[in-house]
Amino acid sequence: MPEGSWDIHVLGPLWVGWQGIETDLGSPQARAVFAVLLLSANQPVTWERIADELWDEHPPATAKTQIHGLISRVRRALPRPLITTRRSAYVLELPAEALDIGRFTTLTAAARELIAEDRLEEGTRLMNDALGLWRGPALPDIAVPSARVAADRWDELRLAAIEDRVEADLRLGRTHGLVDELTEVTAAHPLRERPRAQLMTVLARSGRIPEALEVYLDLRRTMVTELGVEPSPALRALHAGVLRGEPTLRPPVTAPREVSRPRQLPVDLADFTGRAGLLAELAADLRAPDRREPLVLTISGVGGLGKTAFAVRLAHEVRDAYPDGQLFATLGDSGAATVLPRFLRALGVAVDMVPADQDECSALLRDLLVDSKVLIVLDNVQHESQVRPLLPAAPGCAVLVTSRHTLGGLEQGRRVRLDLLSDVDAAGLLSTITGVRHGPDEALLAHCGGLPLALRVAGALLAERPHWTTADLAGRLTAERTRLDWLAVGDLAVRASFSISYRQLSATHRLLFRRLGLLCVPTFGAWLAAAVLGIDARAAERMLEDLVGCHLVEPAGRAAGTARYRLHDLLRCFAAEKAEEEPEPERRQSITRALGGWLHLSEQAAARLPRSVLTPAPGDATRWPADSEPITDPTEWFEAELPALHAAVKIAVAEGMTGHSWELAIMCQQYFDHSGRNELWFQFTTEALTGVPGGRGRAALLLGLGQLHIYWDRFPEAFAALRESLAISEEIGDVPGIARALGGLATTYRVTGQADAALEFNARATALAIETGARHLEIQLRAGAAALHLAEGRPERTWTLLEEALERAMTLGDDHRTAAVLTRCGEFNLKQNAPAKALRQLTRALEIVEGQRDRRCTARVRLQLGRAYAMLGDIAAATDVLAAACSLFVELGDGQNEAHCVFELAHAHSRSSG
Repeated sequence: MPEGSWDIHVLGPLWVGWQGIETDLGSPQARAVFAVLLLSANQPVTWERIADELWDEHPPATAKTQIHGLISRVRRALPRPLITTRRSAYVLELPAEALDIGRFTTLTAAARELIAEDRLEEGTRLMNDALGLWRGPALPDIAVPSARVAADRWDELRLAAIEDRVEADLRLGRTHGLVDELTEVTAAHPLRERPRAQLMTVLARSGRIPEALEVYLDLRRTMVTELGVEPSPALRALHAGVLRGEPTLRPPVTAPREVSRPRQLPVDLADFTGRAGLLAELAADLRAPDRREPLVLTISGVGGLGKTAFAVRLAHEVRDAYPDGQLFATLGDSGAATVLPRFLRALGVAVDMVPADQDECSALLRDLLVDSKVLIVLDNVQHESQVRPLLPAAPGCAVLVTSRHTLGGLEQGRRVRLDLLSDVDAAGLLSTITGVRHGPDEALLAHCGGLPLALRVAGALLAERPHWTTADLAGRLTAERTRLDWLAVGDLAVRASFSISYRQLSATHRLLFRRLGLLCVPTFGAWLAAAVLGIDARAAERMLEDLVGCHLVEPAGRAAGTARYRLHDLLRCFAAEKAEEEPEPERRQSITRALGGWLHLSEQAAARLPRSVLTPAPGDATRWPADSEPITDPTEWFEAELPALHAAVKIAVAEGMTGHSWELAIMCQQYFDHSGRNELWFQFTTEALTGVPGGRGRAALLLGLGQLHIYWDRFPEAFAALRESLAISEEIGDVPGIARALGGLATTYRVTGQADAALEFNARATALAIETGARHLEIQLRAGAAALHLAEGRPERTWTLLEEALERAMTLGDDHRTAAVLTRCGEFNLKQNAPAKALRQLTRALEIVEGQRDRRCTARVRLQLGRAYAMLGDIAAATDVLAAACSLFVELGDGQNEAHCVFELAHAHSRSSG
């Protein structure tokens, strides 16, 4: 290493000196080459690396030659040799102490050791010596990448040194001159928190509190705008300390002041009843120790559900876990800007210290709550934006939010959907309000629907009318049109509570809500929303889910693969009232589309059931193409939709929509016949008949009613219904209808033992079925004729008819009719004393009808199977299938076949004992 005194400065513009005299290195490129070698002092640097630095990795073809020339010029400029060549690389050999950055590093390390030993005076002096080596930004005149990287690294060392020295000054109680120095640093590095904190401390200790707060707010605005984050907890704590006037953050003359601990919870209701399990669960959550973030509980539900009372009771239960205070505010239409100043004043911030800006207020609230345990209750929140500015950051805090909306956009916390009161809790609340004088009345409880507000109103009415019983009030609430008129007392009114939620809806959401009120259906699918509005299904579903979010519509589980919805009974009354605002044409169009949607879907479902010969060709009622999930299981679909379909039939009758009345009932009839739901079949049919005075629809309904009476062994009623159906069909010239009615009468004559009349009507019906191409009906009629001939002792004719019917059924691919004919074949072979052959036919028939889940036909096949097993001597098998058949016939109300089962069971056991 060459001897002498080199002094090279990089903490500022590059300066190279030998024994105190500056050396002129020449051109900027020559200075840049020297800087590259200097930054890798004592290490070999290839010409390729120098080329990349000078030309940004795109060197010219002559780069090597140019670099060699630049190195030569630098060597000539240096008064003593510094650059050597090693294996095609260049090395600048220099001791560390020759560089000012080396001396800076040594001095700052020594200064930090002194400060760590509490030798603050010596440490600050040494740190100032180190900082004095700086002559401005490092290497501003050297424009190569490695110089910029090094300069940034050294600048960071300089800032850290300034911060450490200021920290020592503050520990020494010094503030003089620090404001200007720190202001300059924070201006150059606006996102650096430590000098901001030091500047706030200096200003606060100088009594310049507003300026200290402004330093924080300026940083917060910058961080939120540019980075989308809040200041660190430490800086927020410092901010809160400035506001509170903590001893270390005030001039010596400032006296300490008491920190406020607000107690703002409303009075807890003495008669609060129910929801004990949920209260205990949430109280445990609120008391849980060692949370990593504040707990936010959003309690939502429909108006009148008692959300506020629940939240207040919960807050009182856990207030001892939040000793630093409880804050309460009802927001409603108010924004956070209204509530924030109130909360800040409650926490001890002087009026003149409350910021005017909402964001600054929000930040100040978070600062004040650092390391605190405060419970905040925000009641009647309408949207998420009201809540976010009021949320604390301290993990020891918690927030209870009540809202009519689910507030799904709120990023934090747990959502609690408050349910209606159970029957037991509802009865308890009513008894608590009214006293033991009034016992629980099931009708009254049902009319209140578990809604606490309705129960409170009912209780208040009974309390101020001692001459009323609960039955008296229940009677007045029976009529849905006037129910909400009665559920009002003083300033408590169910209608008024619902109206608040209704007014908060958009115009289109209000339209959907009130049009749902046109239809008194227990539950419904999302497609109904599209139907009543006449819009796209996806858009309607989104609107419907919005109403769910507002708790004006409730989820009702899933059925048949789709979500179901419902309106609470009282909300439905309210929606029906609002629906009266609809102009009559729009109202009727909505109902027509809804009924058309049910008809469209029920036709799709019925088409997947075994074909029924009772079903006529479609009528002229308007269909609406309801966009719903494909119906893969018609039985499941009908089970889910039956209550709504029943309501739809009633609506169609009430609205005088004759076509929809009978077509909806007929579509359901196909399912009823298949599943054996006889009572519902009778209800649907008789209700539809009241709205269908004549024509093909009435004839079709009477045909089904006649068949139902046959199942119930009510033969006079069956004859009457079928004869009226036949007369109507003949009057209007409906040949397929005539054929079906004749076939029904033939069956009735057969089961009542009138064989000649049965054969006559069967023949007439068969001829018309062939004429009209009703091939499925023809098969059924041939099987019926075969049964007649078998009973009359004509086996040859019987078998011919059965063979023809079976061939036609199999050719058509009509499994249901195939099973029916196979059952007749089994009966035939039993009659011919061929039980083994019958068993094979009946077993195949049972496989078909069980696969189709046809309960009625399953019972009939099992009856014949029982006979076959008994004849074959398998009494155990006979007993099993006959008992199963008997149970089904009991469920179906088929007394005649039930009696046959009982007889066959007795006969089988007598064979066994014999």
